[in-house]
Amino acid sequence: MSALAGPLHLVALVLVVSGAQKVARPAPAAAAMVAAGLPVPSRLRAVAGIALGVGEAATGLAVFAAPHPATAAWMGAAYLALAAFVLALRRRDSTAGCGCFGAASTPPTRTHVVLDVAAAVVAFAAAATGVPDVVDVLDEGAGVAVPYALLVTLGAVLVLLAPTLLAAVRPAARADAVPAFGIRPPGRPGALR
Repeated sequence: MSALAGPLHLVALVLVVSGAQKVARPAPAAAAMVAAGLPVPSRLRAVAGIALGVGEAATGLAVFAAPHPATAAWMGAAYLALAAFVLALRRRDSTAGCGCFGAASTPPTRTHVVLDVAAAVVAFAAAATGVPDVVDVLDEGAGVAVPYALLVTLGAVLVLLAPTLLAAVRPAARADAVPAFGIRPPGRPGALR
């Protein structure tokens, strides 16, 4: 099994989950597009959010379904585009929700950009050195496949929760920021009690 298998499948799973959340709740993604200055007509905003979600989910699924340098490179390009979007949103409206996960989300942060660029590096490295196939992992038996699936899933959950977790440990974080999934750390205005 390739050393890039876990990281590649983790970042692919993050795209699948974030894309599915945008399909289920397209409004935050559409609002982020508008806040970033993209010309999205009001009557097409829901469609734009859904289309972005479908594109993200399809990209992540393609890495699982058709492991090939082209699918990995496409995912790397998608992550670079997401990093560029977050940078544009930061420049234009640093308090707007990023729309990353389809629900209440955090303002665009450097953490978003770093995670997107790191995911792109993983995808491009896999494209250059050989794209690991999830079937190869399954062929190694339950003793490898089950822990592998659990670790990839746990890693994806941690990446998805990173904005919330970092906001909880950074005392200098803005008090009015809404972390991913709308969960505020205790002691913050509007914190869940």
